[in-house]
Amino acid sequence: MILNWGKDNAKYTKKTNKVYTLYISNIDENVDDDELFDYFKEKYDSVKSAFVVYNQVTDESRGFGFLNVLNYIDFLDILRNNKPFYLRNRKLVIK
Repeated sequence: MILNWGKDNAKYTKKTNKVYTLYISNIDENVDDDELFDYFKEKYDSVKSAFVVYNQVTDESRGFGFLNVLNYIDFLDILRNNKPFYLRNRKLVIK
């Protein structure tokens, strides 16, 4: 019997234009798009973009945002949250 473990994983590692989006909450009110992006980009090269949602009237952070990732394996790693992510001493909640 011959097993080819790499064959099944090939579909997740090839380059595609698909973007995987993660919802991130419990973001400190002073964190902006760039800081959120840089935090995850240091850990995962496939991070494409990040943005924090603001209240349109008060222009204050609503405490949540979104992260766009290009690699499915990185997406799953972030989502599974095997190691908690802390930004400005706050544990990020990722869904």
